[in-house]
Amino acid sequence: MLKLRDLEIVKFIALFGYIEERQLAIFCNLGLTQIRRILQRLESDGYIRLNKVLIKSGSYVFLTATSGKMLEVKVPTRANLNTLFHDTLLVDLYFYILNNDSIERELIKTDKQLRKEFGIFNANAQQRVCDLLINDEIAVELELSEKPKAKLQEIINTYIIDDNIKLVCYFLQSAHLLNKIYTLTQDHPKFRFYLFEVDENRQFIKMQQHTPNKLINISKLNLLQLPAIEPKRFGNYQF
Repeated sequence: MLKLRDLEIVKFIALFGYIEERQLAIFCNLGLTQIRRILQRLESDGYIRLNKVLIKSGSYVFLTATSGKMLEVKVPTRANLNTLFHDTLLVDLYFYILNNDSIERELIKTDKQLRKEFGIFNANAQQRVCDLLINDEIAVELELSEKPKAKLQEIINTYIIDDNIKLVCYFLQSAHLLNKIYTLTQDHPKFRFYLFEVDENRQFIKMQQHTPNKLINISKLNLLQLPAIEPKRFGNYQF
């Protein structure tokens, strides 16, 4: 039988597919030595498996077929090296948002949760799923690599016409990519941009918010502060 904390750990791994052991230490508010003891026991019991993906980082933690079946989730067989940095940093961004804006954990859905909710089991499916969704109305996009201009414009347009999404927050490491996406939004009030830096442990050390033609250092994200968007107009009518 899984202990309550063990079950919470397994469920948290399922939110992201796989996760670094240091991130589970943060989640459980434990030291690395303590969390490693717990993970070794869970691995011995067949609920998780540990994989040293990178030489210079700690182990990554995956679910097994047993725990995946128990939670009714698809279990990745290995880490995707092409998206490893994005996948890892997304968990740190999740923690950053929780701590910075004091948002309840239950209000944040990950892309894995959304795919399960929408029945999207193919990563190449056409339906757009954001990296994180807060309170079912704030989309979070962690954008680390260039996409074709047409693809970016398609994503932006999809967000603009989606009345359920009140705010779209882009987090980027590249000022060039930030300006590219910002230009495509044509300064639409639904979009907000953040430029960040990370240290050698992939922890956020600097966050700047983009305002027209400049970046300002910030201490609070204020994601729950939604923008005022004028109603759409058609002739003499508004809706």
